[in-house]
Amino acid sequence: MKAKSIIILAVIVTLLSLGDLCTPAKADWLKQARLGPHEPAQQDWAAIAAAARKEGKVVIYSVSSRIFKLQKEFKAKYGVEIVGYDLASDDQIQKFEREYQAGLHEVDVLFNNSAPDMIARFIPKKMVWNFVPDSAARYLSENEKRPFLVQRWSSRVLINNSAVNATPPIDNLWDLTRDQWKGRVLTPNPLLGVMAAVYQTILQHPAEMAAAYQKEFGKPLSLSAGMKDASQEWLMRFMRNEPVVILDANKS
Repeated sequence: MKAKSIIILAVIVTLLSLGDLCTPAKADWLKQARLGPHEPAQQDWAAIAAAARKEGKVVIYSVSSRIFKLQKEFKAKYGVEIVGYDLASDDQIQKFEREYQAGLHEVDVLFNNSAPDMIARFIPKKMVWNFVPDSAARYLSENEKRPFLVQRWSSRVLINNSAVNATPPIDNLWDLTRDQWKGRVLTPNPLLGVMAAVYQTILQHPAEMAAAYQKEFGKPLSLSAGMKDASQEWLMRFMRNEPVVILDANKS
């Protein structure tokens, strides 16, 4: 059963920095990589391809196993090997952060949908740098290029067990806070990856959640003590309704 879709980003963040730019070596790396303040007005793809061939490989942590389908064609076209790792977003983040803290800077591309980690930690700390190819930039809206390159948009939906409910039993997220759904909703871990982003998206739309409550119950929402807005109220009531959390179902 489809419900209101939640947009989640699949993120490409390209080219690792060596961290904060306080040392000459790190500043030199940024200049050589032509990133940040050194990014040219027009990208020289002949030079980029030549530098990649000299390095010999591009290491990608990918949320999709389809990365392996690119290897042969990419090698034939550019003479550069793709070394791919099929990793869920949270596994990528943990692996990348451990390596970074150990001074290992091996990965070139993070392809994942851990937008909160990128926005809150990695980009501000200059642990990664956003890179948007000129060939793609003209097709993208500004919010698809900054603060990171968006590879695709995807939707999240509610799925109904039609063997139990022949017709969709809910038409509003607030339905999930009713007593009849207590303990009857399965959800991937709300603290990780895609599902964390789903809940964070809901939290960013309190006006819409207040309007949805009014539509569902025919009266304005009264907030519980400590709740600042309708989104927080919904999340509190939903969690009190004891959803069944599937801890290992977040491969994304």
